[in-house]
Amino acid sequence: MIAINFGIAIFTSRYHQVGPFAAPRRIIEEWRGHHGKLSVAALMPCYSIPGHAFWHNHLETLRMLDCSPDLERIRGAAELDEADEFHTNATKWLIEKFSKEHTKYQRVLMYEKIYESSRRWFESNNWHQCMEKVWHSIALTSSREDNYMIKHSCNGTIVEHPEYGEVIQLTGDQREKVKDFLIKVGIVNESNCRVHGF
Repeated sequence: MIAINFGIAIFTSRYHQVGPFAAPRRIIEEWRGHHGKLSVAALMPCYSIPGHAFWHNHLETLRMLDCSPDLERIRGAAELDEADEFHTNATKWLIEKFSKEHTKYQRVLMYEKIYESSRRWFESNNWHQCMEKVWHSIALTSSREDNYMIKHSCNGTIVEHPEYGEVIQLTGDQREKVKDFLIKVGIVNESNCRVHGF
């Protein structure tokens, strides 16, 4: 009995449905040392990941799909909430709704099968280069889940640095690409350009 329960405890705490905690931890680890706070869009079923209490001071914005009950009957009888609308046709929702706001986020989280169904939109909006798969679970509890979660981290923003003023901050490791771009368009000479970092 002890061995069986110990095995179940290890499985459920280390391998079963761990994506909602593993993915935010990876994002927080990546973000340490950056200036400015992080904005994340979680395009997943309602309440799939922990909220602000888990992210603490790292987070400025956590955008989740809205599935709040329509107590004031604002939606029409046949109108879906945002989460249902997204999962009914992810690409359509991305084009009509998310296209207007996606540049505000440094990270996007979603399940792999939803990403695969809307891959073309992400690739056309430069969210495909810094993609990482994060293990979620073997046993799924919803048809909207998948075994892996996808973490996108290709975006950019301008942050205020106390010493250097306005700084362009690009997520993911873009050092070599930025160097090549600056040299190619003639902003700097290659002899004057140095790449630093880990």
